[in-house]
Amino acid sequence: MRSGHQGYHVIVDYVQRGNKQIQPVYVRVATGKTHELLRRYALDYNAQYDLAGVREEVWNGGAYVSLPAMQFGYGRPSDRWLLSEVSNGYGGRQRFSYERIGPISYRVIQLDIDTGLGWASQTQYAYGEPCYNRAGSGCRCGPARTR
Repeated sequence: MRSGHQGYHVIVDYVQRGNKQIQPVYVRVATGKTHELLRRYALDYNAQYDLAGVREEVWNGGAYVSLPAMQFGYGRPSDRWLLSEVSNGYGGRQRFSYERIGPISYRVIQLDIDTGLGWASQTQYAYGEPCYNRAGSGCRCGPARTR
């Protein structure tokens, strides 16, 4: 896939590994008749094919050098894997806690942030009744029904 706007081009390649994965992403800028590489992002996947990390890589004249990677952690509160943690590669981290609201539905109820610089915060979320729908039908509030 290629996309361009005002001299910038984003090039995305897909690799077949169990399911389609993006690998890597190139950002180029037009410099006359050529396109100079501005950034490259390498994407790392875990054994379940979930996105596990994003590394920005810079060209040092002879090879790509990775900057600290943004990493993603997944937890399994019951029957499915959910994003549980994001770290920025520099010590900052966000952790997500979930509440199960239906047979296959979850929502974030708490976000813990640690900047890695001595400051931390916690945000708790409160929601009203969930609303469920199916293709071709309206929204129905209340507990989810299973067949």
